[in-house]
Amino acid sequence: MGDLVFIVPGIMAVLLLISIFLRKHIKFFKKTLMPASIIAGVLGFILMNIGVIPIEQKVFEELAFHIMNLSFMSITLASTRKEEENQSKKAFKGGLWLALMWSGLYSLQAFCGGVIGELFQAAGFDFSGFLGSLNASGFAQGPGQALAIGRTWESFQIADAAQIGCFYAAVGYLSATLVGVPICNALRKKQIITNCAGEYEKEMEYGVYIERGKIMGYQTSHRCNLDTLTTHIAILMGTYLLTYLVVKALCSVIPDKSTADNLYNMMFIWGIFAANIVRVFMRKTRCDYLIDRELQTSITNFMTDTLIVACMMSISVQMIARYMIPIFFVCVVVVTLTAIVGFTLAARSGKYYAERFMALFGFATGTAVTGMLLLRMADSEYKTSVAEEIVWWNILQMLTAIVMGIAVTGPVIGFWTWMGINVLAMILCFGGAEICSRKMKG
Repeated sequence: MGDLVFIVPGIMAVLLLISIFLRKHIKFFKKTLMPASIIAGVLGFILMNIGVIPIEQKVFEELAFHIMNLSFMSITLASTRKEEENQSKKAFKGGLWLALMWSGLYSLQAFCGGVIGELFQAAGFDFSGFLGSLNASGFAQGPGQALAIGRTWESFQIADAAQIGCFYAAVGYLSATLVGVPICNALRKKQIITNCAGEYEKEMEYGVYIERGKIMGYQTSHRCNLDTLTTHIAILMGTYLLTYLVVKALCSVIPDKSTADNLYNMMFIWGIFAANIVRVFMRKTRCDYLIDRELQTSITNFMTDTLIVACMMSISVQMIARYMIPIFFVCVVVVTLTAIVGFTLAARSGKYYAERFMALFGFATGTAVTGMLLLRMADSEYKTSVAEEIVWWNILQMLTAIVMGIAVTGPVIGFWTWMGINVLAMILCFGGAEICSRKMKG
């Protein structure tokens, strides 16, 4: 086990480096703007399942679990430093629209996937409504949340939920590029988006900066003392150690093993709580200057990239083959409905609706990274207000995503109660988005 601590990250690193080369030189990857982390994940998935990498999938699942916890904490720590922000209030309505639509699409995905799962179970397939509805966590929230929800659901006897959640997340990322990019190209040809007359910059197509790129962040600690990157990682890892020790201590005094397991599987929630405490402490003690937002965001992106690879390498092809037919139907129906419903309602949101839809589709099939990627394709110089609206989305989605927090308790409250909650959330979110659309037009 000691060697695996170095071998496993080394394997993932080599796969990512190979993928950078493939992205730069293979035409298909350039045209679809396929992220190198997805390419690396697919390569890792293949090599794992044909036996070239003789390591158990469970190792990568456990690694993904810890990376996922760290990524949520890193997002929280990125906003530690008090900085002056000049956000236009005009973009608030657009940000609220995005938040309501994203939450509504999550509930639509959960409901449709759940109903399809129940139909396949009634037809005699080894599948369930819960496994079908898990697609929403993979699509709208990404691999970290899908893994967290899946592991929690497994403690309620929903077998293989973690790996299926990771698989949904992988399909979601592929959909964001393989479906989102052609849609964007079609909208460009119809000349209804900002960048319709231009070409994508070479750096975006190649995936690397040919010449010197943007500065990653500012130095906050002197190198003769402690490097800035070391400082940021030390704060993050120290916060995680505190979280881990507290959760393990609580688990050790809880007599019921299933309750203790659930507490451990939801460590990302406790990690966010601990990161908020550290953030407040640093502000109160006036040492928040130690964290630079840009550098901390890069650390978060590092966690996201490696999380995608680890999640895809944790998937067993034998396990997925058991559920392939229902999963295929769930994914096709959900991606189609997400695109149709998203575009139809976006078209009612007034000016810049195409750019708004591209960002929304990226959010609803991947993460904020894919949303920004698709927006950048449509609006490479951020001439529209959508980029500013995304800032508000990032804040407001924490208020509109209440139903996503309820997902953890799905097996406890029962399947049809869980479906009813999603229907109610759809009505409220899509109705609220329609009100926002009218305000935005006005």
